[in-house]
Amino acid sequence: MSTINSESSFGPSTVVAKDKGGFTDADFGPSTVVAKDKGGFTDADFGPSTVVAKDKGGFTDADFGPSTVVAKDKGGFTDADFGPSTVVAKDKGGFTDADFGPSTVVAKDKGGFTDADFGPSTVVAKDKGGFTDADFDLLLTGELVAA
Repeated sequence: MSTINSESSFGPSTVVAKDKGGFTDADFGPSTVVAKDKGGFTDADFGPSTVVAKDKGGFTDADFGPSTVVAKDKGGFTDADFGPSTVVAKDKGGFTDADFGPSTVVAKDKGGFTDADFGPSTVVAKDKGGFTDADFDLLLTGELVAA
């Protein structure tokens, strides 16, 4: 079980939650989906078609272009904050399955989750630290999960 530390550890179209600290561009392949914390980032840090994780506080609609994928913290949000087909980052605490529709893309913190927390076609955002290649499998269902 080798530690994930380069883009070779990730398959095509992997969705990665990126904390700017400790990552370089080489850690991510083309079409990488990036979770963006507004603090400490500039537009130059992200290429076209970047998927952005949005914390409602301190953001305006102008910060995000069309088709933006948004990470949603349940507290302080209403359904009206998100359009159809919104991709949602799910913190296990305080959520139920009913909060998420089919094909939801979920940002998953390894601690406190099991495979049963996520349905088929779930896309999992992983934090580079503390994961090994063995934590991820592309299952027959097409589900990308962190153990």
